[in-house]
Amino acid sequence: YIAVYDPDYVFLIATRTATDSPEEALIPGVVELVQNLTDQGIEVVALRDNLRSEEDLAECSNDREEDEPYGGCLLEESDYFGSSSILDPLREIPGAHVIDMTDAYCTGGVCPTIIGNTNVYLDSNHVTKPYSQSVAPFFSVRVEKQLGLPGSK
Repeated sequence: YIAVYDPDYVFLIATRTATDSPEEALIPGVVELVQNLTDQGIEVVALRDNLRSEEDLAECSNDREEDEPYGGCLLEESDYFGSSSILDPLREIPGAHVIDMTDAYCTGGVCPTIIGNTNVYLDSNHVTKPYSQSVAPFFSVRVEKQLGLPGSK
């Protein structure tokens, strides 16, 4: 696909989180892949994975206090996410850009499964379409800033 379509940018998930654990690893071969792509003049946007659980996070709780901005199951961020330094090898590659959206899932050390009136998770680790759409503008701003696109702040 790269040879056929000659993209300017490639987006990829660069890490994989462990189930119900702060353990996280770079996807095998991702550093070499990113280096290969950037060597071809293609800019890479590498994304950090979201949390994973054995539990169906869409079913764990529907509770949200009326005056609270979030609810559902309140997962401790430190139980699901380790240090973002796992992405440092990618940060060192010219032409590679790292996007970490953990703060879109977690706030104040807690990762709720309901934010606003929206379920964050479809199942044990996939984000719902409505939630993805709600954070898309924030994601776009980060991408524009990382890539230094016109109009980015």
